[in-house]
Amino acid sequence: MNADSEPVTITEPRGNAVLVGEDAWRAIQETLYLQSIPGMSESLRKARDEGIDAASPYLR
Repeated sequence: MNADSEPVTITEPRGNAVLVGEDAWRAIQETLYLQSIPGMSESLRKARDEGIDAASPYLR
């Protein structure tokens, strides 16, 4: 990793690779997991569009 936590591209004749920080990798894994759940992406978009006020009656 570099000082500003930007991904680093590693190039070689057999193909390139990208080195990312652990936090970035965990975020990527979580995103892929959530996107694998049927209907989750649409549910998250709907929640984002509705805002916190729509959910506040259900929060304790």
